[in-house]
Amino acid sequence: MKNNIFFIFFLLFFTPIYSQKSNIQFFNTDNGLPQNSVKDITKDKYGFIWLSTENGIVRYDGNSFLVYKNFPLNTQRFLYFYGNTEKDSIFVRSEFKSNVLIHKKLPKLSNVIGNYPIFFLKNNTNYLLYCSNFSYAATGTSFYMNFKEGRYYLHKNSLTYRDFKSKTEENLDIKTIYNNVPKVFAIDEILFYTDYQSKKVIGIKKGKIVNSYNIPLLTDPKSKILWSKINNQAFIVNNSTIYTCNYENGQLKTTKLIQLDHAKGENIGSIYYDKKYKKIYLGSGIDGLQVISFPDFTSIKRPPSKPESVFYSTLPYSTSSVITTFGEIYDRNGLVEDKSFKTASPYFLDYDSDGNIITLDTNTPIIYQKSAFYKESITSKNLALKDLFSDGRKYYALLKDIRNEKAMVVNGILAIYKDNSLKSVEKKIFFPDEPTKFIKFDKDHFLIGTVKGLYRLSLTTHKIYNLTGSQQLFVRNIIRSKDGNFWVTTLGKGLYLLKNNRLIKMPYDVENNISSPHTILEDKKGFFWIPTNNGLYKILESQLLKYAQDKKSRVNYYRFSKDAGFNTNEFNGGSNICGNILENGDFVLPSINGLVFFNPLKIKSYYPENIYVERALVNNKEQYFNNNLYLDQDANRIDIFIDVPYYSNADNIVIEAKLGDLPNAKWEPIGKDRKFSISNLGYGNHSFMVKMLVSDEGKFIYKKIKIIIPPYFYQTLWFKILTFSLLLFLFFFLVKWRIHFLKKKNQELEKTVTSRTKSLSDTVEKLEQTKEKLHKEIEQQKKLIGTITHDITTPIKFIALTTKEVLDAGNFNEKLTEKILSSIYKSSDQLYNFTITLKEYADIYTHHRLDETELYSLYQLIEEKKILFDEIAKNNNTVIINNVDKALSIWISKNILSAIVHNLIDNSVKYTKNGTITIESGIEDEHITLQITDTGIGMEQKKIEYYTILQDNIENEKLILQKYGMGLHLVLQLLQMIDGKIIFKKNKLQGTSFKLILINKKND
Repeated sequence: MKNNIFFIFFLLFFTPIYSQKSNIQFFNTDNGLPQNSVKDITKDKYGFIWLSTENGIVRYDGNSFLVYKNFPLNTQRFLYFYGNTEKDSIFVRSEFKSNVLIHKKLPKLSNVIGNYPIFFLKNNTNYLLYCSNFSYAATGTSFYMNFKEGRYYLHKNSLTYRDFKSKTEENLDIKTIYNNVPKVFAIDEILFYTDYQSKKVIGIKKGKIVNSYNIPLLTDPKSKILWSKINNQAFIVNNSTIYTCNYENGQLKTTKLIQLDHAKGENIGSIYYDKKYKKIYLGSGIDGLQVISFPDFTSIKRPPSKPESVFYSTLPYSTSSVITTFGEIYDRNGLVEDKSFKTASPYFLDYDSDGNIITLDTNTPIIYQKSAFYKESITSKNLALKDLFSDGRKYYALLKDIRNEKAMVVNGILAIYKDNSLKSVEKKIFFPDEPTKFIKFDKDHFLIGTVKGLYRLSLTTHKIYNLTGSQQLFVRNIIRSKDGNFWVTTLGKGLYLLKNNRLIKMPYDVENNISSPHTILEDKKGFFWIPTNNGLYKILESQLLKYAQDKKSRVNYYRFSKDAGFNTNEFNGGSNICGNILENGDFVLPSINGLVFFNPLKIKSYYPENIYVERALVNNKEQYFNNNLYLDQDANRIDIFIDVPYYSNADNIVIEAKLGDLPNAKWEPIGKDRKFSISNLGYGNHSFMVKMLVSDEGKFIYKKIKIIIPPYFYQTLWFKILTFSLLLFLFFFLVKWRIHFLKKKNQELEKTVTSRTKSLSDTVEKLEQTKEKLHKEIEQQKKLIGTITHDITTPIKFIALTTKEVLDAGNFNEKLTEKILSSIYKSSDQLYNFTITLKEYADIYTHHRLDETELYSLYQLIEEKKILFDEIAKNNNTVIINNVDKALSIWISKNILSAIVHNLIDNSVKYTKNGTITIESGIEDEHITLQITDTGIGMEQKKIEYYTILQDNIENEKLILQKYGMGLHLVLQLLQMIDGKIIFKKNKLQGTSFKLILINKKND
């Protein structure tokens, strides 16, 4: 009996009790777990919670469960965790003594034993690893426990400690095992032994007893000790109550965590307490996982005897309590006192300068006098109070003008009273629209909010300035922050900053709940606390001011919801006071289901610390990677998972991701599924970047990975280079072949062109020559025609005149007749000779044009002409001698040369009698000479000079046949045709020499 009384006293005196409300979440096979039996719980160095179940190992990140159960084992049933969290070596034992190692956030089957073999043999004794309270049923089993500096061996009736360095052993004569279960646990390298007989807890360090503790809770047979060596945590479960067991400053202490329902406390086999997030994880053998949260917010409801707990306007009453419009006083523990205010409107409550409380009954203000212990007294009627303000001298009341309320026309009034009785009106200023809130702007101005806008009213001029312009705003509240900024909350339009008589709208949160903020409470750290119809938001004023200056600046609202300790997410506004700041530092906010108390300086904002991008689902197949994600091009859909261990309100996780390093790449928000989907990503090296918010100040951390998709062989650089090289070579070959072809073609064309050019040149040349010859012929013909015309006219005219003279005389004597006939004969003979010579010239010229040059003997040509003139020469007793070289052959036109020789021999035969005509040949330089020498009467010197001059200017001279005849003229013309020359020379003794200088060449 004494022991029970002492135990109860110990619980009441030494154990602090958590009176605040806790939140419990249940997880089982219906919402994520693979099985309802959770054997053990631990947390790794990266922040992930691990669960061992009878159907796999589970990783929990606060948002979802990731199950691993496809290990190559006979069973997927796992038991307890052991190892070293700091070294990232967490082992989990399977039912058939196999180990799975959790390393770098990934469990893998492992044969590594290290310092933690499940069994080992020493001195013919089997020792089983003991690292938690897991139930051991092996009969007669001994156990061992590992510490940093040594190892404990637990026997049935003794305890042995062996130091790792010195190898020394310490033995204690204590019974550490009872019914095959060790009666020891460890905290901070201290081993604690529970001695149920002495009701003591013995502390053992390095094999030596260092202290003993009288803690009835631990020695109570009904207490169940749950501990974990890897977690360094120990808990006591007694009568559905969970206690923590801590070792601090050499003292072993127990602290009550939570009182559970009897049903919820049964079958608890493992516990893990997360001090950072203030959460308890309970593993049950049949009920799965329970997660219990201890919120920093306290929600107070009205007593069950009262109506529903809907609160609006409240006032600070004491340093730690508030009073409501019902007259009820509440603190963190609930209802303190009830003043029983009657028929009070929930939307108005305020103090006057004397501390009296003013409420409103419809349109009638009611004052509860402080001096009379808040007894009711009625002031003036028909005052529809909306807000009240006192500057210490006068009272300013914001009223709704109800005179035209029936006509649905409601205006506002700013009434100035002389005292707090609200009876002596000093002045009234009317303005349009129904008023909602007002605040003193400066010494001479008020800001007045209405259901349609915001106005600035001058107390001196009574002028009203519209600050919202054409925009309509339903103003809910006007707040002046500590640094003098004015903030305006509206219904449905969000939060505004009034700066330089201009309203600057603040951005909404992700869910647009800030569109209807009720009020703003400012704490000492510069944070605004903003209640809305869907949650409580926290934001630094400096962030909002920065946004007002730069719209690109980011604003991150931190949201608190029901899991933080509220009964509801819907807070209330619409009253003159929507929140209170108490002297003890607490903030109080009204909601539709209770009053919310909290100390803003003790409320922690939970942000994730680490972000991991190392899992992907590629074509529905999971793939793990580290920094570089290697994919094939046939990966049509890629889901990249972003793992974040975070165990608070998921609304406050701000994760954004983008694909690519380009400046214009857009950051995309990541949803609660925490994955980024990509489809049809081409080959190459791609960058994937993720950023996450980690502080109230807007700091982000970044993670970057590379997505590497190798190209097909035909997409590789070397293939492109090779293909380009081949194409370049082929192009070069084609160009070279084309150039060769074109060169060959050009050569052929050049040959053709050259041939044709030569042919054309020859033709042109021939044409030029022909043209020249034709020109010469035409000129000769012109000259010939002129000569014929001139020379034939005289003989014919003479014949005609002589004939006429004979006819006219009529006297035909013989002498006259002989004379006349002689004249006619001479004229006719001259005409005949001229005609013969002219015909000869014409024939030679015609034949020359048709003549084809051939090689012939000059001697034979002269011989032919000698034979022709031999008979004529004999008649003149003249001999023709042919001394031409018989071996000399020439290419000169035979017809022309024949005509020239014929004329020259004919002249020599005519004028040579009783003499000789010698014809000789010779060669001078490149020319052939042919000289005809006669011994005749010789040529007059005047003729020689005439023909010599005529030969040099034969193109421009007219043939004077009537003077010297046509023979030598013809010779000169013919010589010109064969580019020859003639030299006339009078012999010293007698006769004339004609020397022909000829060019021997073949005419092409």
